[in-house]
Amino acid sequence: MPTFEPTVIERPSAANRGVKVLKSPHLRAYFDGGCCGGLGSGGFVVYGQDNEQLGGGSMYYGKLSNTNNEVEMSALLDLLTWVDTHSDELPATKTLHVIGDSELMINFMNRAARPSKPSLMRKVVEATTIRHRLGMRVIFSHVLRAGNQVADWLARQAAIAKATRSMDKLGVATTPGGSAPVPLEEEADFQGVNRTCL
Repeated sequence: MPTFEPTVIERPSAANRGVKVLKSPHLRAYFDGGCCGGLGSGGFVVYGQDNEQLGGGSMYYGKLSNTNNEVEMSALLDLLTWVDTHSDELPATKTLHVIGDSELMINFMNRAARPSKPSLMRKVVEATTIRHRLGMRVIFSHVLRAGNQVADWLARQAAIAKATRSMDKLGVATTPGGSAPVPLEEEADFQGVNRTCL
């Protein structure tokens, strides 16, 4: 599993709509992963009770696998690992609400589906182990891609940074100057990036 550092980004005002957010005090986290030509990247962001951004990550996995499902599950594993690692620093809460645009990954974690591929099953088992170790209620919800903009943007940033060789530290990409994500069409320097994969 790649290493990553937390990064703080600003949440766009229209981002992450489309899912009912729990009313009780909780942490809310979004994850996303993508794979193109066997090269994968992922991203996640964690919000506190008052929509305060607590952390996030943008990971480049490289030839981790040749399936989008494995990359999505790797991003989910990185999210759960980050929450587990930083649990002492996070606000006290009894609930973590995990939201993703991969309905299959959400179904795996809610036990509504079972992976047939052994490597994917190992990741589901690992994610379930971390889930239980957290000592809090963990709820998994599906949202359409439009409701997962920040995590999607972070996943794309790792792929773009690697393709343009601008990633300062493998496994970490941050927003420029801490600013909010910009639409793909406005991002600079796409030499070597297959835009259909982003």
